[in-house]
Amino acid sequence: MELLHFPNELLETVAEYVLPEGFESLALTCKRMHAVCAPFIEYHNRLRRQFQDFYYYKTNPSQLVKSNPALLLLPDTISSAFNLIGRIAMEPVVARYIQHADFNHDSRITKGLSRQYATDNSREEAVMKMLADSSDLKQAGLDWKEYYAAIEEDLNAARYSQHAAAFALTLLPHLKTLQLPRWWKPQTAPDKLIDIIISKARNAPGSGSSLAAVTSLVGNGCAENRFDLDWARPLLALPNVQSFGGYICKGTGGSYGNAPFEYAALENISLIDASIDEAAIASVLQCTPNLKTFRCLYARAEDSDPQQGWDLCQFLLAIEQNVGNHLIDLSLLVDAEDHVSITPGKVSICGFQRLQRLELPFKIAVCNLTAVTPTSPESLISDIIPASVSQLSFVSHGTSDEAKALEVMFHDFFAKKSQLPALQEIHLTLPMEATDSYKEHFVTVSAEIERAGVKLVEEPFIQSATWEDDENE
Repeated sequence: MELLHFPNELLETVAEYVLPEGFESLALTCKRMHAVCAPFIEYHNRLRRQFQDFYYYKTNPSQLVKSNPALLLLPDTISSAFNLIGRIAMEPVVARYIQHADFNHDSRITKGLSRQYATDNSREEAVMKMLADSSDLKQAGLDWKEYYAAIEEDLNAARYSQHAAAFALTLLPHLKTLQLPRWWKPQTAPDKLIDIIISKARNAPGSGSSLAAVTSLVGNGCAENRFDLDWARPLLALPNVQSFGGYICKGTGGSYGNAPFEYAALENISLIDASIDEAAIASVLQCTPNLKTFRCLYARAEDSDPQQGWDLCQFLLAIEQNVGNHLIDLSLLVDAEDHVSITPGKVSICGFQRLQRLELPFKIAVCNLTAVTPTSPESLISDIIPASVSQLSFVSHGTSDEAKALEVMFHDFFAKKSQLPALQEIHLTLPMEATDSYKEHFVTVSAEIERAGVKLVEEPFIQSATWEDDENE
């Protein structure tokens, strides 16, 4: 091996240079290389332990920091994007260790704290040099002094900095999963920087560009700031993003219009506590040619009209029109009946050509039953359940209206089963508070379903939407 002809002094430089990507392979090459690498093993393990799965203030719980802000000055306590940038400025190898970044709590424990506790002043000069040398800032046409001044303004005001959060994303070549800060909100200069990162990642996905390896993206909202779907759309254009999760999110039509890129790698979308209309979801789904799973738990926004219901029929239509020919798994649930009502209407989702798993509020059957004529209740099954579905779930509150829909939909199910050749399993809820009529019809239809050779799974309570990835497509 030619490398072993070099003296140990040079081999030590090589060992340090290949941290972390090639370090372990190099150390296992032979006894001599293991001996050369031995002084770096403890350092390598410490950085991997601290930074491979990174989240803010992992060293000290927030309640301890609030009682003693001086704890934030400990070397391994990182509480904000600015402090992470400072650590990387002093120790660049740190950036290459980060593979999974949960930035949700960026600045949460430093909001309102004096800057002397929130930042390490000894690193500010190194941070300024990093910004001055940043090719991304130059390509974005941003003056590094103005950019740093905006960060300083946020630090002096003891608040979260979008400028710092965006710049931190320029430094992470091996990042695979990313959770955005809960106070993430687009601003002009950071947006220009994000656009440069995305452009570089798309144009040279194998070059080690920052964020080019990201496969999972999560947008987090909070009580003061719901996460807007539009804020995720630029990052969804990253070349390898396969899944997107939105928590406490909103969307009302979209301000981006037609997206500049397809989200070609995106296969899974899960939205929790979402207040999103059909126009907003259509503007995202029109860019997802390979989407397989779409799950949404709808919840009325705190500032919306209490009388305004969720137009589930139009929402389903928007999904069908944009991804109906390739979606496999669809789950749409309502957070709570007393918080969200479903706007009356009629839906037909037969256009889903490959759907295998379907989960809906049973209120949709009530809407369709109300809309059909008494002489055509048989359309209740053919309109709501595509022929390709193998697993069907209805989440019910057990009302009298749902009892009637249950009876109509599953009456003589043995004869109707021919409309659903792929159906193998049905999940039905039987809430404790269900009406007597619902409970009676539940017993009857259970026998009908089993007689048709379909497995029935009885759910004793209304399911909560905490979905697990228990299958891989």
